[in-house]
This record gives sequence, structure tokens and C-alpha cells, in this order.
Amino acid sequence: MNLTQAAESMFVTQPALSKYLAKLELDLGVKLVDRSKKPLCLTEAGMVYYSYVEDYEKMIRSLKKDLSQFNVYQHHIRIGITTWRGAAILPKVYEAFIPKYPNYDLVFRESVGTTLLKELEARNLDFCLMNLSESSTALGVSKVVLVNEEIRIVMRKQHPFFSRFPQYQDEMYPVDIHHLQTESCILLQPSQQLTKCVEALFRNKDFHPTRTLRLYSMSTALSILDHSDIISFYPHSVRTSSTLNVNLTTRRILGETVQLPFALVYRSDFPLNPACIPVIEFLLNMYEVPLSALNVFL
Repeated sequence: MNLTQAAESMFVTQPALSKYLAKLELDLGVKLVDRSKKPLCLTEAGMVYYSYVEDYEKMIRSLKKDLSQFNVYQHHIRIGITTWRGAAILPKVYEAFIPKYPNYDLVFRESVGTTLLKELEARNLDFCLMNLSESSTALGVSKVVLVNEEIRIVMRKQHPFFSRFPQYQDEMYPVDIHHLQTESCILLQPSQQLTKCVEALFRNKDFHPTRTLRLYSMSTALSILDHSDIISFYPHSVRTSSTLNVNLTTRRILGETVQLPFALVYRSDFPLNPACIPVIEFLLNMYEVPLSALNVFL
């Protein structure tokens, strides 16, 4: 292709294109086109320049796509939520909050607690819904406890355990954890808050599971329990609907109740986006917690 053909494809005159190209090369201080060759071709500098132009055009297309969302939504709120929690919380959000606030775009990021805290620290999230123990010392993080959940044993309703110990078929009868000594047990990774509380319970009860399977996801654990004779531990709450499969059941543990706070977690060292307040107020109301419990600066 020569300059005349290039100019025609761009709907400009050949002199106008030649003048623009010459000025561009003058401004950049390099030759972009090798005019000694036919057809014309780019110089090495021209190829570098062309690659930058391509990247720029991609960025502009991406920017336009992102900005187009603001034609529909005025507020974009990024919320971290512990995996498997969404089944109990999100239906209520989309049923009641979204119709009332159609100009809100709520983006939920599901992950384990340690990942959510890192994303919150990096300011990739506005706030999180997750288990965070009272003793947690995460820097720059504050929380509002939504509910103190009771840690319970969870297993299949048809688990052979109930045949060996028929007294526990009554859901109101708490289980002596030592009766589970021979059962295979699923625990989440040691860094996760639920596991920390469960392992503290084991130490207090001098209980040592015979076989333990470690997983990252409670959703995976519950799926395995649904099809096998393994037990695990589950944070039970009376404030939200259960996310358990109908084939699973929970039992209280004999002795002192072990509780794990489920909390709304946010950065205490960085202003909270004021647009988050209606969302947070909705979530607090869902757990019957007053907005005054939120101690933030906007």
C-alpha cells in the first residue's frame, strides 16, 4: 500500500496524510515509515509506535465499556463474602434491596476469609461479610458483629453414628464429642477462622480426631458430607436461613457453647464510600443490628 491508497482508505487527501505523518515523525524524532521501499513499510520504530497505538485503542475500548455502566448504575459497590454464605444472604439482597435501589450495582466476590482480607487491604473491596473472631488482630480492620454463630457438628441424617448412639437422634440432645473419636472428620485450612475455633475446642476437650481431611471450601465439605459417612463442623445461626442440604443435620456439642462471630468487616484506616451506607443499613437490619454499631468516618 502507498500513501495515496492509505489516504483513500482514511477518507483524507494524500497531501494531508503526508503532512500529518511528517509532523508526527518530527514530534517523535524518529522515522516511522520507510519510504525507500515499495510498498511502504514500517521502520523498527514504526512497529513499536504501532504496538502502542494498538494497546491504546484496546484501553479506550475497555474504558468505554466500563464507563457505559454508569449510564445504568450510579453506584458500584464491591462486597466480599465468604464462600457458601451467598445462598443465605444474596436472595434477600436481590429480592428486597435491588428493587428499592435500582441505581446500585452490587458486585459480590466470593472467597475464603484470608483472601477477602487481602482484597480489602488492597482496597479492591468496599467491605466484607465473613467470620472474624473476637481475637482477630488484622491491621486496619474493624468489624460489626452481625450474629454470634454456634459451632455445631454436621453430618448426614442417615449417618451410622445415630445407630450406635440412638440418644443423639433427638436434635435437642447435645453430643459428647468423645463419642466421635472414631469418625473421619473434615476441617478447613488452619488459617480459616472456623478451623481456629474448632481446633481450640479440640484442645479444650482433649479430643484428637483419628482421620482428618483438610479442605479450603465449606461448600465442598458439605457436598462430601451429603454423600459419605464423614463429619464436620458448621457455624449455625438462627438469624439466617440454613444453607444445608436436606440430607444433612447439625447437633449441638455437649458443654460450653463455642461461638464464632459473623461480621461486617471494613477498613478502619480508610474512609468508607458513603454510597455503601444504604447497603450496609440493609444488611444490619437483616440481622437486627442498629446502624449506630457502625463506627466509621466517611
